[in-house]
Amino acid sequence: MLRHIFTILFTGIIVVLGACSAETQRKAGEVDNQIERTVESAKEDVEQTKAEFIAQAHQKLDELNNDIQEAENRLREESGEIEEEARKELNNLKEQRDLIKKDINALKETSQENWETLKTSLQAKIESLKNSYNNFVEDLKLG
Repeated sequence: MLRHIFTILFTGIIVVLGACSAETQRKAGEVDNQIERTVESAKEDVEQTKAEFIAQAHQKLDELNNDIQEAENRLREESGEIEEEARKELNNLKEQRDLIKKDINALKETSQENWETLKTSLQAKIESLKNSYNNFVEDLKLG
């Protein structure tokens, strides 16, 4: 009789543990699904942020490019030709601009892990170009 009670009790424990295990597995599956949705949502947010940043970087670069072109045109109008020193600085500004353009294109293809670092670097390069342009204009009194 004791053996029979023990068998029933043992069977009951196994059934309860099996039910707990099934419930635990179901909850783990739900958590996995939530994690997958959260990760996918985060990836989408990063891609959207990346696209927005790239568009803004292109816009800033276009504005700086227009400023550089305008300064070059004003120099030509005022003096008929551009002095060698000014020409070198204009070429330097254009080289910086071209490198930034390449970096923007590279940023489109960068991984999520590297994008934040490259974004910061690109922001610094754009700011540097802007400062170089402002210094150039100030030195030549074009502003």
